[in-house]
Amino acid sequence: CVNINDNGNSCLDDDVCNGFEFCVSGTCLAGTALSCSDGNPCTDDTCDPLTGCQNTNEDTNSCDDGNVCNGDETCSSGTCLGGTPLDCDDGNACTDDVCNPSTGCQSFADNANSCLDDDVCNGEESCVSGTCTSGIPLVCGDGNFCTNDSCDATSGCLNEPNTLPCADGDLCNGDEVCSGGICTSGSALNCDDSNVCTTDSCDATLGCQNAAVADGTACADGDLCNGDETCQSGVCTSGTALNCDDSNVCTTDTCDATLGCQNTAVVDGTSCVDDDLCNGDETCQSGVCTAGTTLNCDDGNACTTDSCDAATGCVNDPAPLEGANCDDGLVCTEGETCQAGSCTGGTALSCEDSNACTTDRCDAATDGCANVAVADGTSCVDGDLCNGNETCVSGTCEAGTTVSCPTGETCNPSSGLCEQ
Repeated sequence: CVNINDNGNSCLDDDVCNGFEFCVSGTCLAGTALSCSDGNPCTDDTCDPLTGCQNTNEDTNSCDDGNVCNGDETCSSGTCLGGTPLDCDDGNACTDDVCNPSTGCQSFADNANSCLDDDVCNGEESCVSGTCTSGIPLVCGDGNFCTNDSCDATSGCLNEPNTLPCADGDLCNGDEVCSGGICTSGSALNCDDSNVCTTDSCDATLGCQNAAVADGTACADGDLCNGDETCQSGVCTSGTALNCDDSNVCTTDTCDATLGCQNTAVVDGTSCVDDDLCNGDETCQSGVCTAGTTLNCDDGNACTTDSCDAATGCVNDPAPLEGANCDDGLVCTEGETCQAGSCTGGTALSCEDSNACTTDRCDAATDGCANVAVADGTSCVDGDLCNGNETCVSGTCEAGTTVSCPTGETCNPSSGLCEQ
């Protein structure tokens, strides 16, 4: 056998990873090794002798896309994805903020930008060399005393109504106070000095003016007790004081400035005198001096005239009854007369009743004459002889047997004889 080298022959070593093999001087040499890198950091690049290159996704790999502006990249399903974009805002409205993929954030002053500092009170701001600079401060004074002027950083000027005292140059309309942002008049000035002897007015500049009225003008000071008043030099001058004495001892006399005289009844039963001794001890009753028990001037003497003198009291005068009949109180006498004020004289009382059947006497113990019946059967005479012999029966003279006369005759009472 002759084995002649043939460099033109192809050969295989069953390894696709070492490239396409060819014969050199009778030897099968590997070719250029297979490059399996796919340029993707998110894959693991390997070579399988049988199948060749293998590019397997590997999310745990780190990757970098060369752009710092899109944040830290991470692998996802074989793809390099950007992270959180870089925030280059420096919070300064007077800079332009950009991101350079290579160097990162950069800020450049830009005076053409507008800016706000969240405070409207310091005017309209503008950018100067990268700094937000305040403008002309806001003027919030509205020239109104009745508002409190201030500036709020957010809402601007505030002109809020206050309640301060204020003045409008007119003293007559009272003390003004602010209300709803307006200087409002108070209660009108009361210039009434309660003096009827002045004319009351108000001057806007000077205030109350109280000028005296003409002297002699009638006035009233509200006091009824001091008489009719008149104005003198602007003063209500009292007249003659009111006399409230009602001459009644049963009232307390006073004067009330508003009501005038007050005559108030004293307590009922208060002792009083009415200058009349005859009507007893007087007492006040409902403001009237009321008579008591009338004075009893009867002295029990029939020989005096009894009367009462208002000034001296009882008067017992014997003169008018001198010699007049009277009664000395003794039942067994009669015919007494008044002598020097005494009931004297008189004779024994005659108790004769002209009845033969009674015993007649005066008994002081039994209040005068006593006519006591004699014993029944006692003989008596009634002056009539025709009716027989009379006898006393129970104090009465009773007839006896009547005289019987013949026919045609009558009995004469005086003689007791029958006569034709």
